[in-house]
Amino acid sequence: DEDEDEPGIDFKQLAGHHWVDPPERKRKRANYAENSFYSQAQPTKDAKARLHKMPKMPQLQDFQFYNTRRLTELYEKITSHDIWQHQKQIKASTLRGQGASDEQIAESLKAAPDDPQPLTEAEEAERIHLLEDGFGTWTRRDFNAFVRGCEKYGRDALPQIASEMDGKSEDEVRDYARVFWKRYQELHDFEKVFKNIERGEQKLQRFQDNQNAIAAKLAKYKNPWQELKLLYGTNKGKAYTEEEDRFILCMTHKLGYGAWDELKVRHC
Repeated sequence: DEDEDEPGIDFKQLAGHHWVDPPERKRKRANYAENSFYSQAQPTKDAKARLHKMPKMPQLQDFQFYNTRRLTELYEKITSHDIWQHQKQIKASTLRGQGASDEQIAESLKAAPDDPQPLTEAEEAERIHLLEDGFGTWTRRDFNAFVRGCEKYGRDALPQIASEMDGKSEDEVRDYARVFWKRYQELHDFEKVFKNIERGEQKLQRFQDNQNAIAAKLAKYKNPWQELKLLYGTNKGKAYTEEEDRFILCMTHKLGYGAWDELKVRHC
């Protein structure tokens, strides 16, 4: 029989010669960690760089006395025009991706009368002038020092107020004071600030009234250090003698009412 005489076919060997291994299957690891998920979902550094950056109005403090209302109007106009320009770019890119021609894109983006407009040259010059017009170099610390100086010395004692401030000349303090007393009601807490200054000035006035009364008393004597007569009534204490009281009163007039620490040194 001819079929029985033919050698058999080894299919395993045949398959081994022609077998191609399939590519290795790699399982993608599922990430169930919330923080990791959101960190991967965040835009990359390059993507962030491509994000549109909106114009930002500088941070203006009320005590710097800028014309905040007008600056806000100008920056809102800048922002509106900038957003509109950005939207136009996105629309043009979308139309181009859809196969629109340059003529079709130009027709679609044709300007309309109510489109947002950029600042005019006059408005840009005004914006720059308004930013230079405020007291941008004055910090909260400077402002607080100025208010404390007004409380301590009175609003008109500008040389003394300037002496209490670091990094501000008397001319700078004088310029600031001129604007401050015109526009202090623009401060969000102006009532508190004004009352504190008034309270300090009232204290100064009481000191001055007492100083004037002492001066009038001493002026009645040629040598008040020895001749001054004190009427105690029934309220004289026992801590000091009349000679010591006379010295204290005359020295108070010499040093100024309220200079108690220096008076204490002189008395001791």
